[in-house]
Amino acid sequence: MSRPTATPIGTLDGWAGASVDDHGGVEVDADVRLDWWIGADDRWHLPEREATARQTLIGNAPVVETRVRIPGGDAVQRAYGARDAQGDEHVVVEIENASRAPIALALVFRDAIEVEDNVVRAGRRIVAVLPRKPARAASGRDAEQVVTSGQAGELAGPLSAPAVLVFPLAHTASMRVVLPIGGQVPAALPSAEQVAAGWARFTERGTQLSVPDSGLMDDVQAARAQLLLETGRGRRSGIPEVVALDAEGFHDEAARILRALNEQPTPRRGDEDLFQAAVRHWQVTRDGDLAEDMLPLLGQLARRIAKRDGTAWLLKGFADLLDGIGQPKAARAVRPGDFGWIRSHPGGWEGFAAHRTAGGTELLAALRVRLLFESIAPHLAVLPAGLGPWDRQPVELHRAPTAFGPFSFALRWHGDRPALLWDLDAHEGVGPVEITAPGLVRGWSSDARKGEELLSASRDDGDGPIDPGGSFT
Repeated sequence: MSRPTATPIGTLDGWAGASVDDHGGVEVDADVRLDWWIGADDRWHLPEREATARQTLIGNAPVVETRVRIPGGDAVQRAYGARDAQGDEHVVVEIENASRAPIALALVFRDAIEVEDNVVRAGRRIVAVLPRKPARAASGRDAEQVVTSGQAGELAGPLSAPAVLVFPLAHTASMRVVLPIGGQVPAALPSAEQVAAGWARFTERGTQLSVPDSGLMDDVQAARAQLLLETGRGRRSGIPEVVALDAEGFHDEAARILRALNEQPTPRRGDEDLFQAAVRHWQVTRDGDLAEDMLPLLGQLARRIAKRDGTAWLLKGFADLLDGIGQPKAARAVRPGDFGWIRSHPGGWEGFAAHRTAGGTELLAALRVRLLFESIAPHLAVLPAGLGPWDRQPVELHRAPTAFGPFSFALRWHGDRPALLWDLDAHEGVGPVEITAPGLVRGWSSDARKGEELLSASRDDGDGPIDPGGSFT
């Protein structure tokens, strides 16, 4: 997976400033940074200078594992955010000697520190809690030369910046360093694997996807976890995050951000985007309480937007919202006249590689429109760009939010013929919705809420229902 040089880590509703760079340097904020060096049989290995340093995400969660090749194996670091048994938040850094020989581990602090037993302070602030007192130490401008030449001495008094603490680490041994966010000494903390499993359970609340590309599945899961991390409670989030959260089925998180935006002064810029995000949230959730709370703001924005060209589709959505919360008179006043809805499906899969490289919400949005395209006709197009690299392989999408209700589909194969199963859990009051699969077969459509269809092997019309043995499970 392509990732930025700094990967955010943390908890869902906690501090938003922690990150891990591409060689395992952990930064909590502008004042606390921790790097690591490894003393092996051959030499000292500084990860920022090592070609063998490589990184991955454990369980596609914001749990970053950095490995550096050393004789006989790897030195492994895992960094993640977690809450302890008391609910306090910490950044946890676990280092494992996964080689066949003992090593020396150096922890490098950017600023001046003082060590008392196993507690590291910068001024009055606790910046790290160690498993034990360090064996040796060095500090100042020549700290790297002192450590790498084997001349680090016993710890005695405060250390100037940069400060280096040295520990022995036996074969297969691990040690944990805790960087407290609020300065508290930690209680019991979960492991990296436990934290990754927790993120997996949380991301399962959203839209679920199955495609014959395990790497893409990993990228999607990682992008969703990062989206949730970066929009956690107490963090500054805006309209693009609302749109992305709603598209992935994380509606509670989107609603929380919309409520916060509703309490801010009326925007002078981006008002159309805010209006669209709020209306879209109502369309996919039918959350009448939030719509009513935001109605004064939406009404003010609607008056501005009505004066602009090309906004009829936005006003139609707002009129539907007003109808939905029991204000038909207001809905009639803003509903635009009849006009034709133009269907424009996305391009093919040729340009998808660039979106995949970009990752994050760009990947999620680009994949969604290629799996399921929605227009306000009302119309849902399944796989409008075709299967691309997945020809004659199964694809499934479950609980995808749409303006008409959550939609699921599964594509299976009977020889060279695609079998399409679909299920629209329509919102109350939604009329017929046309389902098509233009990337699979031309001319076929259905307005059934739930169905099974064996399509033609060519791109002509489908010709009958699927075998009775087919199911959506």
